Amino acid sequence: IIPGADYCADLTKDNSGTIPGRYFDMVVCTEVLEHTSQPFNSMAEINRVLKQEGLLFLSVPCNFRMHGPLPDSWRFTEWGVRQLCEQHGFELVELTALESSERSLFPLDYAAVCRKL
Repeated sequence: IIPGADYCADLTKDNSGTIPGRYFDMVVCTEVLEHTSQPFNSMAEINRVLKQEGLLFLSVPCNFRMHGPLPDSWRFTEWGVRQLCEQHGFELVELTALESSERSLFPLDYAAVCRKL
């Protein structure tokens, strides 16, 4: 956590008592969801804090080694990323795979740009 942060909260919970809804134009969530106990709840909270048509920049591992900070609980496929977005009120604007030459059809990571509907 960076000293001086405006908000410090659990992304897996409703933080409406601390962070207003529809407050941010953009959320950057890189290599975080795999470390949460509830990535689905996290997507709902991101949706809650984003303004209408706000952007989410998301990246998640698929075929990447376990890493810290622990726990490291989840891996996401292309279809998992699509479902996370669609089920939580986001339009998937762009999805990019970080491919591995060693394992075709099994990317290391996915990066997505999502727009809140």
